[in-house]
Amino acid sequence: MELALPGDLTRLCDRLARLARTPRQRARAYEARLHLLYEQSDWAALRQLSETTLAHASALGDTNLLLICHDALAMLAIFEGHHDDAASHLARLDEFSVTLDRPLLRATTRYGQGWVMGYTDPRSAVELLEASVTLSEHAGGHPLGRVPTLAKLTEVWREHGHAPNAYGVSLRVREVLERSDVASHLRLVGAHALFLAQLLTGEYDAALGTLRGALKLDVPPQVWWRSVLRLDLAELLLTLGAPREALAELDAVDARADLHEVDQPRRLLLRARTLVTLGRPADAAFDEALARPFTIRHAYVHARLLIARAATLPLARATRPLEEALEIARAANLGGVRIEALVALAQAHLTLGQPELARTHGAQAVALSETFTSDVPTFDVWATHAAALNATGDPGVTAARERARLLRQDAERRVPSGYRLTGNSTR
Repeated sequence: MELALPGDLTRLCDRLARLARTPRQRARAYEARLHLLYEQSDWAALRQLSETTLAHASALGDTNLLLICHDALAMLAIFEGHHDDAASHLARLDEFSVTLDRPLLRATTRYGQGWVMGYTDPRSAVELLEASVTLSEHAGGHPLGRVPTLAKLTEVWREHGHAPNAYGVSLRVREVLERSDVASHLRLVGAHALFLAQLLTGEYDAALGTLRGALKLDVPPQVWWRSVLRLDLAELLLTLGAPREALAELDAVDARADLHEVDQPRRLLLRARTLVTLGRPADAAFDEALARPFTIRHAYVHARLLIARAATLPLARATRPLEEALEIARAANLGGVRIEALVALAQAHLTLGQPELARTHGAQAVALSETFTSDVPTFDVWATHAAALNATGDPGVTAARERARLLRQDAERRVPSGYRLTGNSTR
């Protein structure tokens, strides 16, 4: 939902309900109430109100209320990983957008469709999300209504591994929010988008500032986006060699217990990676994450879980999940994840005494890094490539080592004081 209301939303919802007289006014009052439940992450109440209101609106033939309910139920289905249900509600919205000639409704529909496609087909997701933004702009929609779409577009570009596009879109989010004085969850959404872009581009110091600043914002404490930002902080802390701090953030997220299903695999991935880094058993977290149906639908998380799990397996068994992850990333056009899988494969083959295979995978990772950016620091991509060249007696090893050294030196200039870059810890 794209509603952004200033002030005390709870009090405003009550006032709108009391004053509503016409069908359109009642629809707006319900929309405000649904938005409040959304911000509070009260998913059960949101579903109950949406389904009850949908039946009521259908009986009355109240089109405005039908649109609001289908919108809410579509987003709930997306959050719960029920993509068929989401597609059904979005199809109804699309029909209404044509019948009623409402371009802003088409923008909402493209946003939902882009969200669903983002899990399996980033290229199609980008097209749908960009179409949503364009429709909203041309129809004169409020800029704040485009923040969730732009944030999702940033996330898709991040998973795709295209750093310049991710960063460019995140700056558009920040620009919209800087022109507004609305205090809502949208500021947390914007911080999440900016963080993803900063992490991908290696702006670690700025990323830490973004997250810590956002978590201090004066928005309702129950807003579930705070848990998403704590997941972001845990990921950053793990990257910066602070697994105990990362685990504390993950424990805080677990205590809040307000994440929806689509974020659970990422939470479990981060917990498993953190436990592995701390030398603690992580099988339970891996098993739970891989057993969730939604994990298999989200190519980015699924592939990264397989890569992380491979690091805990005996070498003889590690290459199979890495190859599976590589194939998932290729099919979904996830350039950054392909780099991560190739680096892990190169390191595994080096340890197994298979330097030629290691050199092949290392060279492929380096070639991809000219276009895509991975969560594996670029200096580590080159360091792995250099190790494979060294193992095969290739004279290019000297140049590769120097490139890795310079890249690491540059990256460390953007690390906040008191932290360090860990590089890739796959093996």
